[in-house]
Amino acid sequence: MDKRWNISRPYDVGKIVQVEVSPGPLGLHLHQSIGYCAVVDTVLDTSPLKGHAGVHCGSRVIRINDQDVSTKSREAVVALLGQLKDQKKTIEFYSMAPPTCTALVQVEVPTGSSVQLEHLTVTSVASVDELRVGDVLVAVNDVDLTTLDATKALAVWNATPFPKRVISYRTQSPLLATTPSQQASPYSPTSIEVIIADSSLGLNVDSAEGKHVLITGFATPADAQRSYYQPHRDTLPGRFVASVNGIDVSSFPRDDVLGLLGKLALVPKTIALVTSDDMAALHAKAFRVMVDVAPGSLGVDFDGNCTNSTVLSGFRPVNGSPGALERSGVVGPGSVLVAVNHLNVSRLPLHQTIDLLKKLTDVPKRLTFVRGGTSSSVLTQPFIDVSVPPGSIGVALNSSIASSTVVQGVTPGSAVDEFSGIRPGSVLVAVDGFDVTTLPLAKTTELLRALSGHRKVLSFTTSEPIGWPTSCVAVAVPPGPLGLEFDSAVAEAAIVQGFAPVPTSPDRVGVIQLHGGVALGSRLVAVDGVDVRSKSLMDITAFLRDVGKAAKTLRFILPHGAPSSPKSSPPMAPLPRQHSLEILQKQISLTDDQVQAMHQRRVSDTTDSPPLLRVYKDQKNMLVHEWDGKLKSINYTHQAVSSFTRVTKGKAGFSKKHAASDIDDNLCLSIGADKSKSYDYIATSTEDRDALAGLVESLIRTKAT
Repeated sequence: MDKRWNISRPYDVGKIVQVEVSPGPLGLHLHQSIGYCAVVDTVLDTSPLKGHAGVHCGSRVIRINDQDVSTKSREAVVALLGQLKDQKKTIEFYSMAPPTCTALVQVEVPTGSSVQLEHLTVTSVASVDELRVGDVLVAVNDVDLTTLDATKALAVWNATPFPKRVISYRTQSPLLATTPSQQASPYSPTSIEVIIADSSLGLNVDSAEGKHVLITGFATPADAQRSYYQPHRDTLPGRFVASVNGIDVSSFPRDDVLGLLGKLALVPKTIALVTSDDMAALHAKAFRVMVDVAPGSLGVDFDGNCTNSTVLSGFRPVNGSPGALERSGVVGPGSVLVAVNHLNVSRLPLHQTIDLLKKLTDVPKRLTFVRGGTSSSVLTQPFIDVSVPPGSIGVALNSSIASSTVVQGVTPGSAVDEFSGIRPGSVLVAVDGFDVTTLPLAKTTELLRALSGHRKVLSFTTSEPIGWPTSCVAVAVPPGPLGLEFDSAVAEAAIVQGFAPVPTSPDRVGVIQLHGGVALGSRLVAVDGVDVRSKSLMDITAFLRDVGKAAKTLRFILPHGAPSSPKSSPPMAPLPRQHSLEILQKQISLTDDQVQAMHQRRVSDTTDSPPLLRVYKDQKNMLVHEWDGKLKSINYTHQAVSSFTRVTKGKAGFSKKHAASDIDDNLCLSIGADKSKSYDYIATSTEDRDALAGLVESLIRTKAT
């Protein structure tokens, strides 16, 4: 018997997850007792994979980029990851334990021990202190039991002589074992309906078929003998997954459906499997449809009379031939465009959606439509997407309406409460993009309960147009690099961690940094009016790349209190007050970039206390302008901060040329440099003078440390 987990044997696709990881540390601790492979023991809070449903204690690394590492030792995997630390990489994880796993234990079971199992769960144990009642076995002498059905796995356990080494997992709470309250109805006389009680599917899926989940066979011969598969073992291969627990998935791509099945690993799953003809018929009748289009013209017209949404009114030929949307045959006049590359555009006015499509002309697009003639009016209403973390969804549902899922109230402070457009009467229309409008309340509640341990995106109807709080900062940026660095440790949002040089900008400083209003820790919430609060950092950065060649407007929400970024900030100095800014631009020798930042921050400053201004660039130089007593010259010289020696308030440090001038001493400031140089400044207020003095003093202190 093979003493390693055999990669040649297909893994259960429902237990494999593929993730793209940005350069930097993974933030994963691998299990130190398990040396022949790399298994996750802990996901650190700083990990970019924190909160990912498929990466948790008990997840095993099986592939890195195109390299199979399933048979490599832990040390070999660590060495490879170390080589790729500063590169973007794709990692495949295999879940040998469920997401509720709190500990993975490897123990030696000596001769003479007594271990009783029910299925693979320990029911009694003697003489093995590390093994507990309730632990679930996943491996014996490095033989994987998770790819076997319960009967075969128990046979392996019984056939392995003592002493034997076992790996088990334990959870904080028992696995869910309830049966769905309502089963999916067969779609046709030839459809197959099965209720999968195991956490693993035991099925292989066609990797070349991306539009749907096509079953090619069973993961192992033992899987074909499962009680619910056995009657269909000859007819199940070649069929498509059409529904999961009553949710119509016929119009969703393979990876989306497998993601849903992965989140439902711990609950029974009622799956309807249909023929290719039935699948085509279902796709043609689906309420929501997705159409993939290549770069170039869409070949469509939109209804100009419907200015608050994007309604298809007709088709136009593309190079003399029908376009991709017309050829799809699933959308026609009256269909409403609600998403572009999974970005919600249902609340955008027509002109904004058209502008977005123009900016995305040169990239492939996945367009989501609600089909024209849909009987359910709720599907054509604008909706809000909310990314809800594991736990309570923060919404009370109206139990008096059994046919749909209607909001009765919103919990203050919850993720849903952040979105002002979700109110009593809003309808939950989708979960992770899957339409739930046809499900009764009991069925939707059951689905939400099964997903309570996962982050998910809930979509609620709204009657309110997109609006942003006045505290948001909007920045219009030109085509090209943004000059932003996002915090890779926060996977579920785009948090500003720092600013990067922009080679095409003057002094390599980007427009966003020059704006001065975007502080470290700010969150990017919208791009050209598209709300991205429900999107992951990976999704947002992909969107920004797609529109990188176009001008766009970014909207940020400022952090509460101190910036959340761990990066150190350069010294800060108060921004001069509004009434003296224009004169200050002429009389104080700040850099042009600083003056521009002051001006833009002044416009949004509504507080009595002055906001903070970031020090120019790398703190190594200040730009010193000539001054004729009235105006600042456009010409300047670089003065190294390392040469600054002192700051003197008042005229005591002025040169003779300026010391005799009839100017209030409280407005004067001189900066000494090297042994003999001195730069004299006259401010318009004592506050402005003190602001500049504090700035330079901070630079001198920084130089000395």
